[in-house]
Amino acid sequence: MLHALREGGGGALFLTGDTGLGKTTLLDLAAHRAGPWVKVARARGQAMEVELRLGLAAQALEPLGGLRLGPSAIAAEPAESRVAVWLRARAWLETTASTTPVLLLLDDLHWSDPDSLELIAFLSRRIREVPVGIIAGLRPWPPAARELVDQLVADGTADSVELAPLSRPGAQLMLAELLSRQSEHRVRVDGPDGGDLASRAWTLAGGNPFLIEQLAKIVVSEGGLPEPEGIDLGEFRRVLLLSTFAALPSQAIEYARAASVLGSEFRLALVPPVASLDPEQAADGLEALFGNGLLTETRRGWAAFAHPLVARAVYEDLSPVRRIRLHARAFERLAGLGEVSLAAHHAVAADLVGDPAAIAAVTAAGDASMGAGAVRRAVEHLQAAVELCAGEVPGMLWLRLGEAWLAAGQPAQAAECCRSAASAADLVGAPRVRALRLLARAMAFASDIPSSGRAAEEALEYARASAPETVGSVIVEQVHAVWQSSGPAPASVLIDALYGERELRDAGLRAMRSFVNYYAHADAGALDELSALVGDDTDLNIGEDQNSPFDPTLLYLSIACLSERFDDEERVRGRARERAAARGLIHAQLALDISKVDSLLRQGRLTEARGVLDDCGRVADVVPLMHETIDLSRAALACECGDTGRARALLTAAGTPHLMWMSRVWAAHLEALIRLNDEDTDAASAGYLDLERLIDELGVRDPCVVPWAPFAIRAHLRSDRLEDAERVCGRVEAVMHDLPGMWPRLTASAGRAGLAAARGDRRSALALYTEAVALPVPLPLERARVLLDSGSWLRRVNQPLAAREHLAEALEIAERAGAVGLAARAAAELRVAGGRRRSRREPRGQLTAQETRVASLASQGLTNAEVAHQLSLSVKTIETHLTRIYRKLSVRSKRELRAHLPRPEPADHWSGLG
Repeated sequence: MLHALREGGGGALFLTGDTGLGKTTLLDLAAHRAGPWVKVARARGQAMEVELRLGLAAQALEPLGGLRLGPSAIAAEPAESRVAVWLRARAWLETTASTTPVLLLLDDLHWSDPDSLELIAFLSRRIREVPVGIIAGLRPWPPAARELVDQLVADGTADSVELAPLSRPGAQLMLAELLSRQSEHRVRVDGPDGGDLASRAWTLAGGNPFLIEQLAKIVVSEGGLPEPEGIDLGEFRRVLLLSTFAALPSQAIEYARAASVLGSEFRLALVPPVASLDPEQAADGLEALFGNGLLTETRRGWAAFAHPLVARAVYEDLSPVRRIRLHARAFERLAGLGEVSLAAHHAVAADLVGDPAAIAAVTAAGDASMGAGAVRRAVEHLQAAVELCAGEVPGMLWLRLGEAWLAAGQPAQAAECCRSAASAADLVGAPRVRALRLLARAMAFASDIPSSGRAAEEALEYARASAPETVGSVIVEQVHAVWQSSGPAPASVLIDALYGERELRDAGLRAMRSFVNYYAHADAGALDELSALVGDDTDLNIGEDQNSPFDPTLLYLSIACLSERFDDEERVRGRARERAAARGLIHAQLALDISKVDSLLRQGRLTEARGVLDDCGRVADVVPLMHETIDLSRAALACECGDTGRARALLTAAGTPHLMWMSRVWAAHLEALIRLNDEDTDAASAGYLDLERLIDELGVRDPCVVPWAPFAIRAHLRSDRLEDAERVCGRVEAVMHDLPGMWPRLTASAGRAGLAAARGDRRSALALYTEAVALPVPLPLERARVLLDSGSWLRRVNQPLAAREHLAEALEIAERAGAVGLAARAAAELRVAGGRRRSRREPRGQLTAQETRVASLASQGLTNAEVAHQLSLSVKTIETHLTRIYRKLSVRSKRELRAHLPRPEPADHWSGLG
């Protein structure tokens, strides 16, 4: 581990073994060996502090400086707060380690709180490439830490070393060293008698170094050890650990018993009331324990047993009745001090079933943990509170536990709790609506869409009758379930049926209705309404409902992308992401990033899309609901880059069946596209026929949602299914005038051109390809594919000069974008056409077709904004084009540009093709 830190890498190493085998000694050795060139932080789990949320992690990280693991100042959803803490810790560690390697040494990890364990697991999976090391020691019990370690080792993200007891020779060496310190002792352990003595010590102690120390004391005092034969070794070891207490006064024994309930390390002030000792008795007992070396002072006001084995032996020696009584006293004392998290543990250990104070304290501890984002601890507390209620569980407690389970990523358990909450007689009004809404969401996450829909319907029926103020949010929940599973058409029918006049003032509902109707009816007015809702001056509650797709900003971004308004989309997304980051909303940030990937892919910015997807991948495991979307986005990127093998693997990783309709459509499109790229055209055509039927079933009218249509047309044409290709062209033409973007027009013109070419109608094919190539479409890869289609056709009809122009531009676009597969096809066609690829540094004076269009408009005196508007491009893109145009033509202004433009080609440039 230390070598890895020196080399700039990191990792996690776990030392596992029972008490007394040397885990702490090894951590001491690691700290010593690290030296001054490593920043070392140490922390130790405590049984008494196991209830403190993020206690171990904060103890390890916060003393290094500059990091606080508590929730952010702006309140977020519990699940969001939890993940935000993880990301903040990771980013801080990476920044700190960029100047000095960091080594975290964690002792007694088995006493960690569960949220610290989750954070340690999160970090362990992400430190291989940075100089951050984690070395932790733990026992097999309690089992939570050991189970986590086993999982990390199985995943290949951590290493584990199992510490074994001392061997027989090792025990002999240790015993010899211990006895040699007693100068008056004459028993040798290196002779025959001593070998037998060492063997007995090894057997009696089970190879445990601490117990061998205790046996050495017996040898010194009594001159020998009993024969192991016939001895109950477990009982012997327990008696051995407790033997020192036998001669102590009763107040010392009572003090030790109370202390053992509080943990191997404990606060001195807590012990007297738990032990029911007055101050004088407590002082006498404490003095006796310290005097006999059974306790040691660890820090101001704190003490610890000489060894955790001693503390465990004292605790296990308590009768069940005495143990429960001591835990009950500990609960009373800690609850009286307001330390509900610590008191909760003792309330459960004391089995205070039906005790209102205990139930209230454990519930409060759960609420406090949820508020801090420590959802695993919240689940444990709230589950314990339910058990203490002994069947008389309040509905609100069931609801709180359901929220905790859902925040912890366990929707099935959340659903069970929500059902219990909704059926509780004492849960009425808005809280009952909340339980039904949560049930609908949990069932959706558990992939039971029908049950989710029924819960949403029940919530709406109840809300209309008993909690009308909640109707708007319930409509969102119900339409959400239908939208996710059944598609735009059923969701549109449902929202029109539910949307009443009283909801017209609800901006979120208006946004949702516009969005659904855009998908179902190609309603271009939706973009204007959503644009007004997310204008520059609007302070949106981005991601307030974390798992709903109907956030106004995300809805706007989706439609703006389909409408090719990329500049507006990027501006709104930037503002939305800043707010989401400031509020610690991880789900919202990830959803915004995924929407950006879709936009970048459409714009041919593949390298940027890969970078955003890599960032998404770093947090994907903490937002499990996004796994499928991320895998499908990666598959789409792999297709664009020509890596069909990786695309197939990613589709497999995304899994089936896809319960969200958008995932089903994307998966079907990508599967057919992979076959098309592999020249399996008949299978691709059949796949697109299946996809078309699915789209009709879902009621997706806008063909831009998933850009399947041009690929379907190509597949049908190559399989001689001209009627199918014509039908797809007709689908696009039926809506293209209702849609604001240029892509549908490009698809229709290019598709009709392909049909004309397949039927031998050269004049029509030429006119349609010319029309398609001239369209100002801000989607470079779509333009490149049309150029490739037209160039390939021109080559086949013996027009190599025109073919080479189109093929060279297609190749240039594909290479610039990194679309390897498309570039390879364009390069192959260009070679057959007898052309050469353009130099990356184009000859001075030679403009691309797009640059010619920009130059022509600019030379007429139009502003950059006016040129951008006419060509449906961004102003920044126009500025980039003009910079290249000025450089190629050696001009400095639009006025000079007019005199240097190449003379336009005559109208019958390709007239010989008739």
